[in-house]
Amino acid sequence: MLRHETAIRWVLVALGVVNVVTGLALLLLPNQFYANVAPYSPYNRHFLGDAGAFVLALGVGLLWAARQPGRERGIIAVAALGSTLHAANHVLDDVLGVDASLARLLTNTVPLAAQALMLWWVWWAARPATTTPRTK
Repeated sequence: MLRHETAIRWVLVALGVVNVVTGLALLLLPNQFYANVAPYSPYNRHFLGDAGAFVLALGVGLLWAARQPGRERGIIAVAALGSTLHAANHVLDDVLGVDASLARLLTNTVPLAAQALMLWWVWWAARPATTTPRTK
C-alpha cells in the first residue's frame, strides 16, 4: 500500500473529472466554452475540438490511474507533463502580454499551474516504497 494512497486517489479522481468535463465541454459546447472560459481570438471550433479530445483523454487516463496509482505512474507522468506545458503556455502569454490580466492569471494560469504541481506530487508520491535490507 502506498503512503498517502487515499490523498493520491482523491487528487487523481478530482483532476480526472475536471479534465473529462473540460474535454467534453470543448468537444460538445465549443461556442459556450470559448465565450465563457477561453475567449482567445480568433474562434476556431476545430482547434477547440482538438484540444478537447486531448484533455478528455488525459482525464480518462487520470481516472484509470486512480485505480492503481503505483502501477500507473506513466499515465500520471504524461498528464503532469501535459499540464506543465499547458501552464507554461499560459505563463508565456502572461509574460508577453497577450490578453494578460490579473483576472486571467488568477482564473487560468494559477489553476493550471496548481494542477501540474498536484500531478507531479502524485507521480512522486505513488512511487514504489524503497525497502532497506535487513541486517542480522
